[in-house]
Amino acid sequence: MPRFDHGLENRLDSVMAERRSKDIIDKAYQKALAEIAENRAIEPRAFTKFNYDPAIIEEDLRYVEVMEKKFKQDERPEFAEQQKLATILVVIMQTQIEMNDWMGPDVTTKQASRYDDIKNGIDTICEFEQESGVQHLALALDITSSWNPTKKLSRIKEEIDAGKLSTVKYFESSDETFHGTLQLVPRVVIGAERKAIVELAELWLNKKNKELASHPIQLQILNEIVHQLKAFMNYAEKKGKTNVAAIYNRSLRLIDHIRSSSDKIALASKHKSVDYATNDTVYANIIDGLSIFR
Repeated sequence: MPRFDHGLENRLDSVMAERRSKDIIDKAYQKALAEIAENRAIEPRAFTKFNYDPAIIEEDLRYVEVMEKKFKQDERPEFAEQQKLATILVVIMQTQIEMNDWMGPDVTTKQASRYDDIKNGIDTICEFEQESGVQHLALALDITSSWNPTKKLSRIKEEIDAGKLSTVKYFESSDETFHGTLQLVPRVVIGAERKAIVELAELWLNKKNKELASHPIQLQILNEIVHQLKAFMNYAEKKGKTNVAAIYNRSLRLIDHIRSSSDKIALASKHKSVDYATNDTVYANIIDGLSIFR
């Protein structure tokens, strides 16, 4: 009687699982592109009515066009999926922050202009409404699916060394009370590995809102942010950049409060698969990458 080849069965299962993952990524990517097209990023040309120089706006848009062509020329197949994963994570983050309070209540998101995405490394801007009502604290999120966030973290370190934080050249607040350039915006890198993003994407495609609301990835993201803000604040203090350190400290207190007080975050922390968050490769590399701030 022929012996059953369990190794072959395992290899076939692996191939089928990989095909399924790729199918989920492709479908979620198309859905993400549709969401982006519908909700639209901040449009620089609209800022002519806010006294932006039309010639400078067109120059910025030409910069975007040149960079887009360069990206296309330099594109390598192995990075194509990473770009899809990052786009999926950006859109899921934006929708879940607003629908399911992933970063606490009273938070809105803005998709940065393509110019600010490329030039200033900002995918999404979060606005946290404060007790005073009209004031907002913008925390820029630089989202990655790359296993190595060192380049992004090094850029933040250079900004602190120069006594600067990020700039959002084209910004409009959700309540439409502000249109202009945001200066001294704290930026952090958030991310998750492929397995986690595929899991989120499948839930998103299948409209599993309840599962997304309590998914432990939100706790992972808040932990990534808190670790970074602490490291950036301490480094800024060490370098004598007291105004920069104060901005990081304000953001840290806000995010730490959200992490400790939100009922949804507490529910996510009890999720049966919460242990995978600490084993996430991107999470681990972000934490390890903070060693450059010591």
